[in-house]
Amino acid sequence: MIFEFRSYEAAPGRLEDLDRRFRELTWPLMQKHGFRQVGFWIPEDSNELAYILKWNDRAECEAKWKAFQADPEWQKGKAASEARGPLIARTSSKFWNACSYSEVQ
Repeated sequence: MIFEFRSYEAAPGRLEDLDRRFRELTWPLMQKHGFRQVGFWIPEDSNELAYILKWNDRAECEAKWKAFQADPEWQKGKAASEARGPLIARTSSKFWNACSYSEVQ
């Protein structure tokens, strides 16, 4: 199992809109495509939304992200949510391997 840590810095003044999009569109579609989450967070005193996904391997991750990105419901919803401009200023993604003594195996 591998873990994908993703972080999104919201465009100025758009964190609430980004959070809404994740709650109402992004996460439900991720579930539809078989994504599994560890959790979602908004760090205190930041303009950021972060989350961790768990995958069996990189091949599963790549296939599911590809299907998600191609989903017409995602494309339409993303475009509608960005009618007033982009929600995200910067993104980051890292893959983590759990240590043998980690409780998240």
